[in-house]
Parts: sequence; C-alpha cells; structure tokens
Amino acid sequence: FERVPTVRGLGEFAVRGGILDLLAPGWSEALRLDFFGDTLESIRVFDVATQRTTGQRKSMSLQAMSEVALTPETISRFRRSYIEAFGAPSRDDALYAAVSEGRRFAGMEHWLPFFYERLETVFDYLPDAPVVFDHLAHEALAERHTLILDHYEARRKQADSALKDAVPYKPVAPDLLYLSPENLRSSLGPREDIDFTVFDAPDVGGKKVFHAGSRHGRSFAEERADPNINVFDVVVKHIADERAARRRVIVAGWTEGSLDRLGQILAEHHLGNLKTVATLAEVEKLEPGQAGLAVLPLESGFETDGLVVVAEQDILGDRLIRRSKRKKKASDFIAEASSLSAGDIVVHADHGIGRFIGLRTIEAVGIPRKTFYDK
Repeated sequence: FERVPTVRGLGEFAVRGGILDLLAPGWSEALRLDFFGDTLESIRVFDVATQRTTGQRKSMSLQAMSEVALTPETISRFRRSYIEAFGAPSRDDALYAAVSEGRRFAGMEHWLPFFYERLETVFDYLPDAPVVFDHLAHEALAERHTLILDHYEARRKQADSALKDAVPYKPVAPDLLYLSPENLRSSLGPREDIDFTVFDAPDVGGKKVFHAGSRHGRSFAEERADPNINVFDVVVKHIADERAARRRVIVAGWTEGSLDRLGQILAEHHLGNLKTVATLAEVEKLEPGQAGLAVLPLESGFETDGLVVVAEQDILGDRLIRRSKRKKKASDFIAEASSLSAGDIVVHADHGIGRFIGLRTIEAVGIPRKTFYDK
C-alpha cells in the first residue's frame, strides 16, 4: 500500500491521528477506521471525491496489494522451485535472500509460478462462459507471444554472459507465466468460442460460419468536402429514402450529449419522427416513417437488408465533442479542507507552513463565506 495525504485510489492509505483511511483490493468503497489506541472503535464508509462519511460497517476483510502472499508454505515452495530451475543461489542473490527471510522484493511477481502449485487463468474462474474473438485477436495474440519469447531469450542470454561481479536476472520460462496461442485454444475446452470477422470466410474445422448479411453504410465524405452542399440536407434525404423503402433507420451517437445535439441539427433540417431507442427490441417496434436515435459508439455505420445505421462520424467525419468548461468550485476547496483535522500541518501558497486550526464563517462583500484559519 502507498501512504498518501488523502486517499483517492486503490491501494492508498492515509493516517491522521487515530483515523486510518484505506481503499483496499476487493473493496468497492473506501473505509475510515477510527482507533482509540490499539482498539478499533468504528468502521465508516466515505466518498473519496468529497472525503465525507456516507455510512457505517460492522466488519471488513483486508487483502494484500500483491498476487504474492508470503507465508511459510509459499516461501518453502519458492525456495524449492527456484533451486530446481536455476541451481543453488549465490550469496548475493537478493531475490532469494529476501523471500527466504519473508521480506517483499520489488518485482517478485515475475516469479509468481514458484510460489504456487499452479496458476489459474480466467477460464478457471468462468468455466461455462463463451469467448468472443474479433478478427485481429488471434494475430495479436501470436505477435504478443513472439515478443514474450524474444524478451525471455534476451534476458536468458544476458544472464548466461553476465560478469562474475554482477547479479544476473534469472527469468522464468514463458510457459509457466503465459498461455501460448496453442494453450489458449486448448484451455477453451468444450465451451463456445466465436470469431467475429469483417470478411466472408468458409466453414473451417467444423466451425459453422454465419454471415450477418451486413455491409458498410453510406459515408458522406464527398458531401462534407463540397462547400456547395449541405451535408445535413443530404443525410436527411438519405434517411427519408431508406424509410420510404420500409427499412428501419438508426442514427447513432457516441454519447447522450452528442446524440441529442445531432438530433436537434437533423430536426432543424426538417427530419421528423425521431424516437430515442435503447434496445434492439425497441428498434423492432419503430413504426413506418420513424427513425431511431441510439447511443452507439460506432466509428462507421452499416446496413443490412432491413436495417440502416448512420453513425455520427459518417455525417461529421469526427466525433461531436463538447469541451468541458467546468472550473474548480469553492465547494471543492471546502471538501478538501473538511478532510483535515485540527493540528494538521498545511502549506499555504504565499505564506508557507502553518497548522490547521479549523473552519469559520466570515463575511466578504456582504456574503457569508467559509475560510480556514491557521497559525
């Protein structure tokens, strides 16, 4: 865990007198532990954004911030596996010495297989879940595995040629840490695995190929490039023509905000009968002459025999993004100050180091405002 002034993220803790703030692995909420001496008096839940208490808890379960738990069993197993893999360690082997003494060693997770009898994969935790690959997944897996093997060979050769005075890095064999593409396939077992591809492929290895019957949708790049053409008028006509052909039409936006703005623009260009939809079932219920508005983060639209999806980027060439103009509010400062305790050391931008005493209300320009005073 990392000690910080204010807990904001996972694996952080903060100490203020008898109060310990902590956000540990496996928790969906941060906890504030109130101690009286060595006695834990209360466990409170707090919001990391405001630092304010939001509830109470009766118990907690604390997990380590590491995949390696140093216990007598794991230490013994590590020592045995390490010697089997690399032979007797030298006196200056810092990793072996640290683990043998029950001390954590930076990067010890790289020797994770030595601490346990076996390592589980995601397939062990989800034995019946189907697995879906996109059309580049297998190529990416193969390239990544090749890179892993290259790094392993480079480190192994470096260890073999290391000078006598240097402590070599002894890498773990890749098959102990990673699934190869071949092992990945065998690990799938009888579960259903699906390959998504943008290409028309034949049936291979007994796997049935289903064609969705889709194709790239209309792109309005030419209209956008022509200064004499209003692209929105062209889009409205295209949607009207598709609806006249009794095909369902969806206009897709990346976010609710961009979709709302896009719908307003199309309505200003006389496209009517727009209805917001959130599911495919709602799309099926669109009446003739209606068009759906849906939040779908698509880079380009597509078409089938009965459905036309026009994406935000098809129309605009890019995403419709509104820059956030939110400024830091005074309430943010008050929330930060509220997390302080009387007596805490603070640093002022102009006046230097001080000691926080408390908050009080003052009147400025006829308006009551909160400020903190120190000494």
